[in-house]
Amino acid sequence: MRNKKTKKEQKMIQGPLLLSILVAIAGLYAYQYYWRPEINIKSINAQYARATKANNMRINFAFRFKNDGKSKTKNLKLFTAFPKWGFNGKSITVSPYDFVQNDLTDLLGGEETDYNTYKDINFDDFIQNHNMAQGIWLTLVLRWSSDNLVYFGRTFEKHILIFLTQGMKENKMIFMSQQVKERDFTHWFQKTEKKPNIFKVIEDLEASKLLYGDTSRFD
Repeated sequence: MRNKKTKKEQKMIQGPLLLSILVAIAGLYAYQYYWRPEINIKSINAQYARATKANNMRINFAFRFKNDGKSKTKNLKLFTAFPKWGFNGKSITVSPYDFVQNDLTDLLGGEETDYNTYKDINFDDFIQNHNMAQGIWLTLVLRWSSDNLVYFGRTFEKHILIFLTQGMKENKMIFMSQQVKERDFTHWFQKTEKKPNIFKVIEDLEASKLLYGDTSRFD
């Protein structure tokens, strides 16, 4: 009789304990979701500038970033590259000097910042890419971590594909930007100095399907 009573008491204890564990896990996930830092691009202004090297053209970029999350970022970085398309429509390459890293100012939750930079592109590559896609592509990777201990060991990344088309404003050559695709990733215990694999980024964004002026990319 005593053994049966003990088992019944154990079941009575296990029920509330399991419920408490489930509530704690749900609370932790809710807390993480609420405090997660979330970096987004609010605007991009791009304008032609005089190149510093022969057969190159320079594009000045003015980005506005915002932390749409709650916690402050740590090690906020921006990686940029112009993918170079092969004429066969399959190969995609990036010149090593073109895939560059910029360190950005860390942002509090709800805070915005402006960041100006430039990128040089070989003029022949620019013409080739423009002729193939009726514009040029820009690949962006935003990477950050959080100052909140609940995100210890985690690094967040946002992969973005931008399409730039030429235009004129106040007698100046500008590039109108359109964000075509975006994907979010979380990495565990990633080395901060490790650069993203640009070819994997291009694959993740399905950029190889956007060759030859495929207008369905905007559907």
